[in-house]
Amino acid sequence: MSLVPISSFRLLLRALRQDDLDAVFALLGDQTTTARMSWRQTSREAVQAWLERRIRDEQSHGMSMWALEDRELHHIIGLCGFFPRGEPELELGYVIAAPLWGRGLASEAVAAAVGAAMKAGYQVYATIRPWNTASLRVAEKVGLQRSGSIEDERGELLVFRTDPRATVV
Repeated sequence: MSLVPISSFRLLLRALRQDDLDAVFALLGDQTTTARMSWRQTSREAVQAWLERRIRDEQSHGMSMWALEDRELHHIIGLCGFFPRGEPELELGYVIAAPLWGRGLASEAVAAAVGAAMKAGYQVYATIRPWNTASLRVAEKVGLQRSGSIEDERGELLVFRTDPRATVV
């Protein structure tokens, strides 16, 4: 069962489609927008393959990375959702087009996605580089709690998780 569509005040989270390729390429191919991301895609072919994996994830798991549409203008301004890594825990990911940074859109999208996942019985985690202060603020703003750190080939990642005792309304 899919968790989308999910609506918030300004945003609509919906499943990605093949016809989203141009908009997703514009996001994931933009160096400023993806400067802090580990899942940047640098070619149209890479974005096409990435998009196909996200569509398969949605079909198989009922969740994936989703298109983030501006409800008023009806165009994709970002991506938000989950990389299914193994139930019952989902890895959160999101990106907002750089010209729209600083407007609270990431916090609004993440809060909606995390709320829907928790209502469905999932726990959520995010890994964030210590220097990515904007993402650290989003995680804290939506109530994710720091639960340690891990290392990968690029250095330290702070781990944030939903509180399993929290109730979702």
